[in-house]
Amino acid sequence: ESNIGRISFDRSVLLCLSLLLVPASSSTPSSGQLTDLAQQRGWPPCQRKDRAGAAELSPLAFAAARLSDWDIRPHIVCLINEVTQATVAATKAASSSTKVRRSRLNRLRKLRLALADCLLELDERDLAELIYKEAASTVESGDAAPSIEDWHRLGWFPIGTGELDADPVLSAFGSLPNAVATVMLRSENFDRRKLFTELFYSSTMEWTPVDTIDSNGVIRLAPEVSWGELVNSLGSTSALEFQGWLIGGVYTTKEINDADDHETDLQWSLVCDGPAAVTVDDVVDLSADRYMRGRAVSSVAGRLLTNRRGVHLLAARVRGKQAAAVSCRFVSAAATGSKFRAWPPDFLPDLLLLEGQDAAFLTGASAPIFVPVVSLRTTGALSCRLDCSGDKIDCRMGPSKLIPSKDLAPGQMGFIAGDLQLTGGGTGGKDRRTACKASGDSLRLKLRLSCKDSGPAQEMQVTLRCRSPDQSVLFTFVDHDGSVQRAAAIAPIEWQGGTGRSQKSQAVRLPIVVSLHGTSIKPEDQADSHKFIEAGGDASAGYRFGISGAWLLAPSRHGAHNWEGPGALTAMRAVEVLAEVATVELPAADPDRLVFLGHSMGGHGALVLATHWPGRAIGVASLSGWLRKEDYGDNNVYFRHDLSSWQVSPKLKSILEAANAENYVDSHLTNIKVSINFLDVTAKCVSTVYFFSRLFI
Repeated sequence: ESNIGRISFDRSVLLCLSLLLVPASSSTPSSGQLTDLAQQRGWPPCQRKDRAGAAELSPLAFAAARLSDWDIRPHIVCLINEVTQATVAATKAASSSTKVRRSRLNRLRKLRLALADCLLELDERDLAELIYKEAASTVESGDAAPSIEDWHRLGWFPIGTGELDADPVLSAFGSLPNAVATVMLRSENFDRRKLFTELFYSSTMEWTPVDTIDSNGVIRLAPEVSWGELVNSLGSTSALEFQGWLIGGVYTTKEINDADDHETDLQWSLVCDGPAAVTVDDVVDLSADRYMRGRAVSSVAGRLLTNRRGVHLLAARVRGKQAAAVSCRFVSAAATGSKFRAWPPDFLPDLLLLEGQDAAFLTGASAPIFVPVVSLRTTGALSCRLDCSGDKIDCRMGPSKLIPSKDLAPGQMGFIAGDLQLTGGGTGGKDRRTACKASGDSLRLKLRLSCKDSGPAQEMQVTLRCRSPDQSVLFTFVDHDGSVQRAAAIAPIEWQGGTGRSQKSQAVRLPIVVSLHGTSIKPEDQADSHKFIEAGGDASAGYRFGISGAWLLAPSRHGAHNWEGPGALTAMRAVEVLAEVATVELPAADPDRLVFLGHSMGGHGALVLATHWPGRAIGVASLSGWLRKEDYGDNNVYFRHDLSSWQVSPKLKSILEAANAENYVDSHLTNIKVSINFLDVTAKCVSTVYFFSRLFI
């Protein structure tokens, strides 16, 4: 001990660690000696700060340092110090309560794992193996599953509501490991690299442990922000949108080296709900639907984590409005016996009942069904088959014409698609009408997904709406980006008798009225808003839906979107699909003669589409719309209320701003060759409810 400050770094590490193997011995190096060792080498002192003052350093700090571009040798000294204190604490807790003893042993286990990880980085493999075994000895029987603990939050910051925006954390630190290590280990550097946010009175970012976790493992996030005061002072509701990162540690003591054991033992899948993105050890792993805050599953992460013992950094990017909820957990495939997971289809087509016709859907005799599936396998492809059955009517699934049959790679998430066919239609679809009437204008079917050599099949119930030609009909399609979307359509009034096309009308191609909905409106509700009662008619007969001499199409895109960029492409893709499918039983649709109209956000979208596709526009109507989304509410606000924008690259900022400029329709109105009708309904117009102002069309 007297020479510890004069020997080489590697020898001092070995000496300290060998002494640690004798718990609470008199020869255990003291904190003072370790501090002297660090000072002699000019290394920064070990920072032990949190909001409560002096506290224990989290193993996350050392995991982050190992993953960052730092020299980890100085921090091993701090880590040895932490292990020393944890060893003494665990020994003293031997006679304490079970809860205290488990807590002390758990901390010791996590610190040992972090220490072994760092030793591997220095090629001290034999010593690392010894420390790994010591960590495993503190794990109770039956508790070998990877655990996610020590959640912290890095935030919160304002966020733009567009589909692209800057990330203050990554902009300032370059990577999440750098951010975590800087905050937890080098607080003096962090003080000089503050991140600013107007969400808190301090105007600076906070790194805080998360303790709002319910019994189901869901992290409830409600930033303690004076939202009302903030909105009033900024004059902007965009301040309600916030972003940040949740950082957690994944601790595992198990490693599978035998390839033969992969299919039986290596079946841990990471399931996250709520985050916009998830990274494991700073590698983007979970490919969630970026347009929706929803499910994200990966068995690749499970393999990564259990293939290497130690501490892993799990980061979840959070986006929310005033509040958010996030959960991540490990699911054992061995416990369920299944190597895949499936969910009911996000969107379903409607059943179309045509008098005396065999067509069952707007798309014809069959309709595409898309079942989201994730492979929980760690080796080998997942090959699945989709089947169908019904109580009131027979059905079957044929090969999909839209998505070719393909296997899923380990950890991959995709769709298993098939074309649904109703085989018990009877003459002119008589049996379908009977089945729909017996089930209250709906048809319940059972989908069965079976995957080869991957456990038991999974079944799910789905319900299809039964619709007549004078009602809106939903159909599904594959969008320009490969996602599954839906749209609602209403046939021209002249063809709503349900008898289909006549020989005389074979060559008729009718224009399409593209009706774009406002925020939060469903496509079927948007289509159904085009209704009227015939003058002089019987009011008790109800409304008539649709437009004379034209198809009505109400497209939509799931998740947060607007009618700019991907939203515009989705609307035009729906036009193409309608023109392709409405050709057999109903009049053809002409994709080159379009009337664009919309309400509120849809009013802006109508102008966006008309200025981008002027050669196909024969009419435009914008109801309660606007010319630039930035000038309405707080949509697409980039950097306006973000004090961290000075850290964003000027080139990136200019690109984002230029991307908005292409949708400034007032700059592109000269593209339109037809007259434009602006209908603005204000609060003074008390005779018409705002929501139904689109009826003025």
